[in-house]
Amino acid sequence: MLILDGQSDELDEAVRGCSVIRLSLSADQRSDFDRFRMLFINRQINALLRVYKYVVHTDADEMIVLHPDRGDDLVAYLDARAHTGIALSPVGVELLFSDDDPPLDPDLPLLRQRQFGFLSEAYCKPCIIHREIGRGHMHMIRNDKWTIDKNLFLFHGKYADQEIFNSRLEDRHNTKEAHISKRHAAWDRNVARRWLNRATRRFMAAQEEPLTPEAVAPRIAEFERSRSETGKFSFEAVGRFRVPDEMRELL
Repeated sequence: MLILDGQSDELDEAVRGCSVIRLSLSADQRSDFDRFRMLFINRQINALLRVYKYVVHTDADEMIVLHPDRGDDLVAYLDARAHTGIALSPVGVELLFSDDDPPLDPDLPLLRQRQFGFLSEAYCKPCIIHREIGRGHMHMIRNDKWTIDKNLFLFHGKYADQEIFNSRLEDRHNTKEAHISKRHAAWDRNVARRWLNRATRRFMAAQEEPLTPEAVAPRIAEFERSRSETGKFSFEAVGRFRVPDEMRELL
């Protein structure tokens, strides 16, 4: 199922045959768009859980991979593991472009073109749901338990290509300028650019490590401890990780 939350979103040939829902917001709903969208999505997830054992909810630029050392069948892996709480989170990895990288080729596998990234606590999010949810957000389910699985990785492609990032940033800016305010749109764009600059500096200063379950386990423990103490998550870049060759063949 594909949910479009923008009236200008165009469908690519690759999604032909998918079930598509296009959200159409009235003027009074636009000011509270995120809450409206998540309420709608949560209801869709709960309806699907009446038919399916698991529901995976991601954005279009997010892809989940099971580490090859742990198998090659995601459903079989999920069936075999013990579950606590109502959802499971992969380890969030932000793929990052460098000045030397050529533009992404959509006809080639993503991980063969980008091999480095950093961990993102914000993208360790409960997107593999196996029980009905109540109040929730894409990055957090409140008042219910969920866990991070070190064997699953969610690759976020927002920063994998500089040209695409700048184009999407301008599209987001124009949408917010039209539906919210020019001041809010300008603030949002400036924050995104400053965050990327800061994340890149932290990434370049970190020591390179292989992206393996063993290497990320200590960071995951820190993420879960921080979240349990504060009820919040951080957008800060953590580490500098290289995707192993055997995983690059999967995506």
